[in-house]
Amino acid sequence: MSVIRVVSISICIAPIFFFFPNFSHAEKIHCKDGTLLTGEIIHASKEFLWLRDGKGYRGIGLKTVESIENDDGSPSPFDYKSTIQKIQEYFTQKNYLEAKKLCDGLLHNFPDNSNARYLRAILNQKTGDTAQAISDYTFLIDNGLADAKVFNNAGSIYAKNHDFNKAISMFEKAISLNPGIAEAHNNLADLLMQKNDYMNAAEEYKKVIQLEPDNYKILFNLGLAYAKTGNYAQAKSLWSKLLSLNPGDTETQQALAEIQGI
Repeated sequence: MSVIRVVSISICIAPIFFFFPNFSHAEKIHCKDGTLLTGEIIHASKEFLWLRDGKGYRGIGLKTVESIENDDGSPSPFDYKSTIQKIQEYFTQKNYLEAKKLCDGLLHNFPDNSNARYLRAILNQKTGDTAQAISDYTFLIDNGLADAKVFNNAGSIYAKNHDFNKAISMFEKAISLNPGIAEAHNNLADLLMQKNDYMNAAEEYKKVIQLEPDNYKILFNLGLAYAKTGNYAQAKSLWSKLLSLNPGDTETQQALAEIQGI
């Protein structure tokens, strides 16, 4: 994933064109050499910021910037590092709407930044805006910026929308990119269970258990898949083992009782 490091300032790239004594919104740009520039950032790319101040326009190399803040001291959406830290802080606090606002600001300035887009997709999922989440995931996929987590998360949305074939293709792609992503194996297995493809679901649950041997829920679900395929001996053995670990588990007790006489 691409990361724009906002680090420090030293050179002016562009000539001064016009004189503008006033500007509507000011950012403070702190340079590595100790210089402080104040002005309105009117454009940003992966390498440069374009600043309008009282002297006109100038270009600033992003690699020369230490930090950028709004005139009130809050992180500027042009300061990638500080904004990402604030987004993570909001996320930890479950303040998803404020985190999403910051992501929107980052993407307005850096529309090709895959990290910010991925974060916004997750935040959109958290706030229930699955259409926008899919839009962001699709952008990452179409532009070759998607990893296994992107395909898995997109698949989970398609599954909830009952687009099972699309969801399965997303989970399978996630697994092909990272065979060790347990969540994608589990999601695929759950979906195969819904489609009554119990044998393949059992195979996927086994792969999850290889990655997470003590995952009680997956062990129970594997027992269900065994029972659905008529492999009652395996189901009984597995559920009996689970009850030895957790004798008070009424769900497993009931499941075992239902097949005990078979």
